[in-house]
Amino acid sequence: MKLSLLLALGIALISGIDSPSAQASCPLSFPKAGLCASATWDAQPSAARPNAFTLRFWSASQGTDAGPYLSPSQELFVRLWMPSMGHGSRPVTLTPARDASGAALPGIFRVEKVVFTMRGDWDVQVQLKNGSQVLEQSVLQLEL
Repeated sequence: MKLSLLLALGIALISGIDSPSAQASCPLSFPKAGLCASATWDAQPSAARPNAFTLRFWSASQGTDAGPYLSPSQELFVRLWMPSMGHGSRPVTLTPARDASGAALPGIFRVEKVVFTMRGDWDVQVQLKNGSQVLEQSVLQLEL
């Protein structure tokens, strides 16, 4: 048992698979842009009601989930996709988060009107784009 665990860890390190601690420190990775991001849901995602979450971006080399936050230089897009059914859902609303005075907070975005049209497997695709071209994508997988 111990040997198989050590072998699995060794293979993961050699093949470049992220360790659980690396995944926790950069839940959504954008290596070309040098960014990490995290998603904090307002409530447990559900197909029974509209959902919302906050996206936070930071430098993969200098920041953490606690900040400092910075906005991607690319266009940010969030797409809901149901891989088992081959379709998505309606577009979400994506806006910069704002402080009490109304100023945009760097690197923090509100994603609202997140509607999962049915129960099942869903991908929340967080994309960095240049126009219609997806430059990088990181996926949050959900089972509802």
